Amino acid sequence: MTQRTENYTEQLVAEIQMVPEEYMPALIDMIHAFRAGVIQKSFEEELQDSFRDAKSGKTFPINTLWDGIDH
Repeated sequence: MTQRTENYTEQLVAEIQMVPEEYMPALIDMIHAFRAGVIQKSFEEELQDSFRDAKSGKTFPINTLWDGIDH
């Protein structure tokens, strides 16, 4: 797996090196947006799990949700 990861890294570096300097801010924005999209999918899965828990009764009393937040 290490060899495969290094190959990806080498490919990315080679591509980045071909991008003109004036386009670097846009490239960085695209990378950030891509990562946010990947994280968003994970968030959606977590949200689905939370809904499943709520439907099955795995909940906490509302008056305890903020317990310990000041500490």
